Amino acid sequence: MSLQEFLLQAQPELVEQWFQCILTTYPTGTAEFLAHEPNRFRNPVGQTTRSALAQLFAGIVRGIPADELRLPLDEIIRIRAVQDFRASSAVGFLLQLKPLIRQRLRATATANGMPATLNELEARIDMVALLAFDIYMECREKIYTIKSDAARRRTHILLEHLNRKGGGD
Repeated sequence: MSLQEFLLQAQPELVEQWFQCILTTYPTGTAEFLAHEPNRFRNPVGQTTRSALAQLFAGIVRGIPADELRLPLDEIIRIRAVQDFRASSAVGFLLQLKPLIRQRLRATATANGMPATLNELEARIDMVALLAFDIYMECREKIYTIKSDAARRRTHILLEHLNRKGGGD
């Protein structure tokens, strides 16, 4: 059995463990809600994260280039950027996949002959993590631009109001 076949077979469990790793970055009450609320309208963050993780996992394992994983990665990173996570926390969940995979391999006898492909897999995870960092920075720049533009508009409106008030006396 190849590493790819092995990991795709273990995908449901590994993705769930990976999701649990992400939950540790949230406060306890929020993590409980994200983990257990099944309604996608009441829990869009939890449902989006689960779905995007499954897509990312399958893409990484199948060797899809990092750029082609931008959409599911963007779904997770955009949420984490708005939630004001530090960059390391926002993208660090990707690196947590490596020990989960190694742990799964150690627990089985099928790990024979897989180290070379495991190194390739870990290199793909690293590439996706770097892309995630780029996406995070793009999102944060957009947030700061929006905030800056809003402050400029408020200042402009305030100055216009003051000028009208001062000019009418």
